[in-house]
Amino acid sequence: VFDEVFSEAAQGRAHGVSPLLFETLRAVHQHGGRDTLLTLTRAINDGTIHRAAAAWLGATRVVALEKPDGSARPIAIGDALRRLANKCICVEESAAISAYLTRTLGDGVNTPLQLGVCVKGGVDVAALTLNLLTEGDPRSAVFLNDLSNGFNTLDRNAIFKGLEAAGLE
Repeated sequence: VFDEVFSEAAQGRAHGVSPLLFETLRAVHQHGGRDTLLTLTRAINDGTIHRAAAAWLGATRVVALEKPDGSARPIAIGDALRRLANKCICVEESAAISAYLTRTLGDGVNTPLQLGVCVKGGVDVAALTLNLLTEGDPRSAVFLNDLSNGFNTLDRNAIFKGLEAAGLE
């Protein structure tokens, strides 16, 4: 997985605070630095990297893009090395992550618990399901809510505990 991720590091991607570009990391991987990058990747992913290095790699560069209404949309860009290290985990654990996200209610018809991630055509399934549920009953309604910056209102420790309880580290 490591060799695949690093040899296919995309060109032209924005990098974080450090000056390491994806192209630079790919070149280092291909020209004698593979073992060093593998050691760093393992240390990042298993949490054994020095605290100061972890803080440096965890820093993000923030860019403000203008929304159509003129307000700012903050975009955080993480360090290229950390992003590639994290991609190694995602590729390696993709089957477990997909199984977790697409597990069913156990209702005999394989109804997924969510439709937003790892469910092909999930948005269409959700829209059609809501149509079917509401079209036969004139008293029915659908309430949609999009929390402003909702993800950042969640307690990260609760997320990590939930993932750990599900067997995902």
